[in-house]
Amino acid sequence: MLLTTAVLVTVIAFGATIKPLAHDHLLSAGQTIKYVGLAIIPMLQFALPFAAGFAGTMTLHRMTTDNEVLAAAASGLSYRRLLLPLVGLGLVLTLIMVLLTQWVIPRFWSLLERTVAMDVTRIFQASIERGDPFQFGDMQIFADEILVEPDPGGRADTRLVLLHVAAADLAADGSVDRDVTASRAVVDVYREAEATYLRIAMEDTVAYDPDDGVLAWARQLASRTIAIDNVLTSGARTMTRGQLLALRENPDGYKWIEGFRNRLADSVRQVELWDEVDRTLRADGAVTLVELGPEGRRYEVHADSLRRGRFQRSGKTPIEIIQHDADGPERRLRAQRARLTQVDRVPDAPLAFDLNLTDCEVTNLQTPQASNRRRTIPLENLTFEGFQAIDLSGLTSAELLDRSEVHRAAGAGALNQRAEQLERELVGLQNQIASRLMKRYAMSVTAILLLLLGAVLAMWRRNSQPLAIYLWAFLPSILDLILISSGDHLLRDGHRVTGPLVMWSGNATLVLLLLGSYRQLARN
Repeated sequence: MLLTTAVLVTVIAFGATIKPLAHDHLLSAGQTIKYVGLAIIPMLQFALPFAAGFAGTMTLHRMTTDNEVLAAAASGLSYRRLLLPLVGLGLVLTLIMVLLTQWVIPRFWSLLERTVAMDVTRIFQASIERGDPFQFGDMQIFADEILVEPDPGGRADTRLVLLHVAAADLAADGSVDRDVTASRAVVDVYREAEATYLRIAMEDTVAYDPDDGVLAWARQLASRTIAIDNVLTSGARTMTRGQLLALRENPDGYKWIEGFRNRLADSVRQVELWDEVDRTLRADGAVTLVELGPEGRRYEVHADSLRRGRFQRSGKTPIEIIQHDADGPERRLRAQRARLTQVDRVPDAPLAFDLNLTDCEVTNLQTPQASNRRRTIPLENLTFEGFQAIDLSGLTSAELLDRSEVHRAAGAGALNQRAEQLERELVGLQNQIASRLMKRYAMSVTAILLLLLGAVLAMWRRNSQPLAIYLWAFLPSILDLILISSGDHLLRDGHRVTGPLVMWSGNATLVLLLLGSYRQLARN
């Protein structure tokens, strides 16, 4: 059994390494050997049951053909007595499988994926050079050309310069939520003990806004930071049983959930801030936006109300914006449409917005001259003067969903979507935890069933070739693994009754085959 396990696990681990690594030469020879070594432990969950079944078949078939089983039976030893050592071995294997699947293998999955994540520069470069988009989390990026600066200075370990870039934010269903093109993008790679970070900044960008259906130009988009290690190792398969149970009680500790919770918190903060701004506009008719940055320009916006991020005025009166600099009023902008878009922010930073003006009439107030018209004018990185959004980052998901209820009833579009998405992710996480724990137990039970089935078949069909006998145990075991995987997917999709039934039906089939084979053996 140990010899067969060693052969099988090495072959399976090598096969698991070929697909993600060898095709694109992402890792060096030494790193590939390390990857195979780390993959051996997770592959034990597949190799060990089949090795046990093969060893049971070969050993008992040899004992049967050498008439040892016949001699033992003639001496008064029952088949159950003869199989008792195999039952004991099977129980030990099952306990080993439980230990491996629930505690040991998840840690090795984490080490495996971290090995790839730490070499993200090579993966990124290989993906772009072969013309494929590179995806991390909910962002996908494509470029015509990539240049690597190994020592850019500062804290960054590596700088990647991308030319002619297209990027997209993906929705939960994989569709494109927002896309942007840029003539150039700079990606700085930071490697730390626990994670690898990418900081992305784009220049000369054109973004498509699905809400308005228009294109918006900006000289530079605010930089965005992504933790690659969290993205790659956040799956439940890298968590031990204890971690999964703790996560069941505290889902907010899950990085994936934290992202959805933070986005909902930003939406709630934004809506509550806009409600307060709307009340001020209705009372005073004006609010002031301040530019975050060294120049600190101020924009005095005259409007009647603010609805869902859009400044509004009665009738066809344009929205008026007075731009102030250090010397006083600089210019006046009259726009038919003025819409706020929240800027991606870093933790503990104030909410910032871009104000996009459409169909504008611009008048210089310092040197009077004829007005000129502009199709669009973007005013970037602004915050409201005199308003401070409440920090909601300390609220749990449940508290945040309760707080968002009043705004959801009012039909706040983006907030509704993010609240519903967070609810789906919380339910999906609970289903994933349940399916992961149950799948590991189902896989563990396969070891003893396959061992005993191979042994009983070998004793019953003593005149057949051992490999032919093993085939009768091997094929139902493959079906068992397929049913376990299918039940896992059903349970993760929310089928709390059908999923477990399908998952355990494969083991139930092996039990029925084992009892039927033993009955035929005992009768003969």
